[in-house]
Amino acid sequence: MAAGAQEGGDGWKQRYRDATGHQFGCFGEQDDQQCRALIAGYERAMEAPDADGSVRHALFREFLHAQAVFGSILRKRGDLKGASAVLEQGYVRMMEHYDGGKHFHTLIDNLRLQSELIQVLVMADQQAAMIQLLGNAREAADAVYGSFEAAAGNEHKLRLQHSNLVASEDLESDVAATLAARAAGLRQQGKTAEAARLKEAAVVAYERATAWVRFSTAAGVQGQMDLEPAMRISELQRGLGDLLAAAGEGKAAAQAYLYAGAHSCGLLEPGTHGRVRAGEQLAPDQYLAFKECQLASHGYLVASGELQRLARDSADALYREQMSLLEVDLEPLLRQTRPVKE
Repeated sequence: MAAGAQEGGDGWKQRYRDATGHQFGCFGEQDDQQCRALIAGYERAMEAPDADGSVRHALFREFLHAQAVFGSILRKRGDLKGASAVLEQGYVRMMEHYDGGKHFHTLIDNLRLQSELIQVLVMADQQAAMIQLLGNAREAADAVYGSFEAAAGNEHKLRLQHSNLVASEDLESDVAATLAARAAGLRQQGKTAEAARLKEAAVVAYERATAWVRFSTAAGVQGQMDLEPAMRISELQRGLGDLLAAAGEGKAAAQAYLYAGAHSCGLLEPGTHGRVRAGEQLAPDQYLAFKECQLASHGYLVASGELQRLARDSADALYREQMSLLEVDLEPLLRQTRPVKE
């Protein structure tokens, strides 16, 4: 931040320290008053007499991040009206800072804010506005990634590229999950046309999120709390499989589950399944991969029809064993219960 700024009194540093005192109350305890105090505190710090342009520029990013987090808290609580008010205010400030492209970086710095607002619009069934904002965010992210090679050797541009890779994956995966959930809700209400549109939008988001994982892996970039790339791809493709299966698209769902399993099951050490059956405790990363592998495998078996076939074959075998004890001719019975083959 700015060198030579006054340390005490009513300077920006003191106002900034006062603001950050509300961070845990907002981010950790999710207290509305603490969040509002945090946002207002950042605003006061930016307005301090000794805050020059570089200070205000640095504080602005934290100011909008706080609004994104508060909006997320309200959205997840179901307060769409409150979330919309907070996020729209932040979006307006972001676009003012953007200033027709003079500060293009703000679109990438604040992809989290845009993601939260897009998800609110999805949940509020404001599809037209959602499509526009999502398109704008994607256009900015794609434009930055398109200049990836040109950023080599430029620290500022590389930092923006890295931020774009991580935040774009987060945006697409979060939006995909919200679109899928809303599609399911609309389907339950009998609104099949609206559900189908959101399902298609979710498919695109899941595929884009998967692509961003590949891009970031190739660039050697990973978020601080991110799982291994293979695990993230497995979770995304399993989410896609769940979405397609719920829409009755079994063949496409099976392909997504198969792709998911190829990534998570591929992380398992040889003999893992035997160790689990023996009751051995797995290392945390192996346990996560094992559970994800199981979910992907089960999804594939159901979507492909293999589970039903296996269950039917097992039932046939068990029925034969039980009825043979009574010396009953099974064939006439089984011909009646088996599906007719074309």
